[in-house]
Order: sequence, then C-alpha cells, then structure tokens
Amino acid sequence: MSNFEVILELPCKKNQLFDLSIKYENYKEFFPNQIKKIEMIKDSANLKITKEILVFKTILEKEIVQETEHIIKKYEYIESRIISGPLKNSKIKIKFEDTLDFGTLIIINGELKTNFKYKIITPIIKKYYKSISRSLFYKMNGMLMNS
Repeated sequence: MSNFEVILELPCKKNQLFDLSIKYENYKEFFPNQIKKIEMIKDSANLKITKEILVFKTILEKEIVQETEHIIKKYEYIESRIISGPLKNSKIKIKFEDTLDFGTLIIINGELKTNFKYKIITPIIKKYYKSISRSLFYKMNGMLMNS
C-alpha cells in the first residue's frame, strides 16, 4: 500500500470545480494521450461507476482497463474506489472546501494498492497519480476561468 496527498488552492468557485469533476466522460478532453475511453456504467446523483481504458506510454505502450466506483457528496467530496483492474481496491478521496477569497481548496488523499505484477512500479504509479491529479484540477480551473 502506498499513500499520497495533493493539496491545491485554486481561484475557481468550489461548485463549478465540483460539477466539472463529476463529468467523467469529459476527462478524455483533458488527457487525450492517457485516456483512451471512459464509459459510464451507472449514473445517479450519489453514485457513478465508470469503466476506463488508460494508456501508459513508457518504453512500451500498455493499456489498463479498470472500473471505478465514485461516491458523491455534492459540493463536499468524491470518494473513488477502483473495483476492477490492476489497482483494484485503490482509493482516492477528493475534498472541496471554500477559501476565504472565494476560491477552492482541493485536498486529494490516495491509497494505492497494486497486485503482485505491479508492486515493483508502485512508486512510479504513485508519482503518476499525483501528477495527473494536480494537472487535472489545474486544467479544469483554467477551462472554467476562461469560459
């Protein structure tokens, strides 16, 4: 198990960032080279289940297929748990808090669990998840600020 945390303070309003964050089908726009496809399996107000096909390009190109359950507490947090794939039972919780200057504080806590085949590259996966998480919210913030 490998834990990580990312904390970001962004000028965009909390509700706008939250609403964009749960539009999982749009993530491919932010990462066209890393996300091949995201399909919505279940879509309700408090629970979404997605199937993702992710592409990792290092020395070799590797596709990973996983399903993720997202529990949503509107405008407060999103708890995601990977329910199938090589990172099964990994969890990420994203909290959204208002800042004093009407921006948003994003707190991302992750707990990565890898199967035996991927244990050796867990530090690389952890670094990748931190980088992608940070990048995703900066891109979302930029998109919202420019609209």
